[in-house]
Amino acid sequence: MKPGDRVIIDAPGGGGYGHPFERDPDLVADDVREGFVSRENARKDYGVAIDPATQEADAAETKKLRG
Repeated sequence: MKPGDRVIIDAPGGGGYGHPFERDPDLVADDVREGFVSRENARKDYGVAIDPATQEADAAETKKLRG
């Protein structure tokens, strides 16, 4: 690189902000349906249980996980 050159890096995703367990469970379910997050990582990283049949957030189980 020479002085004055620029480097631009575009990357998907990001670190986000706030505690992951405060993320809206329905938005996490959207991420699972879109393939951005696995059901297992939704549970582990966000404390959100996803029903495998419906791909929707399970409110009761999520409350237990986040309790």
